[in-house]
Amino acid sequence: MSIKKKGEGQWLICIYKGKVAGHSQYHHEYFKGTKTEAEIEEARLKGEFGTIKSSGGTDPTVTEFMDRWLIDYVKPFSAPSTIKLYTMFIRNRINPEIGRFKLRNINASHIQRMFRKMVTERQDGQRKLVSAGTINGLNRVLKSALSQAVREGLISKNPCMMAKPPSTERFEPNIIDSNQILNFLHVAKESDYYPLIETALMTGLRLGELLALTWNDIDLSLGIIAVNKSLKGYGTKAFVAQPKTRSGFRTVMLPKHTVNTLIEHRASQEEP
Repeated sequence: MSIKKKGEGQWLICIYKGKVAGHSQYHHEYFKGTKTEAEIEEARLKGEFGTIKSSGGTDPTVTEFMDRWLIDYVKPFSAPSTIKLYTMFIRNRINPEIGRFKLRNINASHIQRMFRKMVTERQDGQRKLVSAGTINGLNRVLKSALSQAVREGLISKNPCMMAKPPSTERFEPNIIDSNQILNFLHVAKESDYYPLIETALMTGLRLGELLALTWNDIDLSLGIIAVNKSLKGYGTKAFVAQPKTRSGFRTVMLPKHTVNTLIEHRASQEEP
């Protein structure tokens, strides 16, 4: 292991730099943060001091390329939750399974074998099979990385295009009817969160979108909500972020009853 825990939220990162006059050389650095953040920093340091720089070049292993791709193409442009997910796939699945091979030698059979092993070899202690959605998520990460390898001229074609991840089942939402909505609102009436609950049921906004709302986003005279941000969570941290796509920015109409509920809620907040 090149990362050692030295205390709560503290890590020692050790990077092998190669040999000089027959003696192994290492770079040591202390880091504060989560384990995932330490792993990302380890990948960055490898690119600066270690094997990625010295032995990767134009003929890297899969591990060398994936670590560099994470540093150069994912970390600078992605949300923390995306970085965490991609790091988990790369460190826990891709690198242990195919990381030792030269990137130029990877083919569809290597990737297919990894999919097959994922189905039955869970890493969280649960007995059920790994879902098709999880395997397809890993495939998307690897396909994106190897597409970049094609653009860089490191490989001629993307082997993920020839592999076959499992099909995912179509999601069928469980939609409640009007009577169920009325019954639910009746039960929730005494809750301190009733205005949030009614707004959620009447608009279909996601929880993060609801929790990020301010009164500046709600026009009670017109009965509309401007959705333009969402509350995100990363470990013990919370932050507000804009939607990733244009469709995430939208205006949602409010029914008259919900407008009245929000008017009452705002008045109660303004009471001394």
